[in-house]
Amino acid sequence: MIPAASSSLCLKKLKIQPSVQKEGNKKQIFKQLKRKEMKEEIRQDGRTILSSEDGFSIRMFFNNLSGKNFSGKEYRDYVRNIAFGEMGFRPGTIELYCDGKKVRTGTLPEI
Repeated sequence: MIPAASSSLCLKKLKIQPSVQKEGNKKQIFKQLKRKEMKEEIRQDGRTILSSEDGFSIRMFFNNLSGKNFSGKEYRDYVRNIAFGEMGFRPGTIELYCDGKKVRTGTLPEI
């Protein structure tokens, strides 16, 4: 399934050649999408903590870190054990960047 441009903060409009759209050749479409990969990063204090070009994992981690995917005890445990314990984050502001442009900010609480 090809992601719609509106389904992501970081995806730009995808320009797929009309001949490929008509043919529906999945390999050709994948090759064109692969060339349009964007680097996504989560930064804290100007330092990149996590980065990827896969198009989804960094946004998922950002949502986890900013409390959109978890709440209550589950969120506090995630921040304490994963974000602080394994990823190297500290309490404070985090920022989501896509191709060097800041698109969102969040805050990691002191726990």
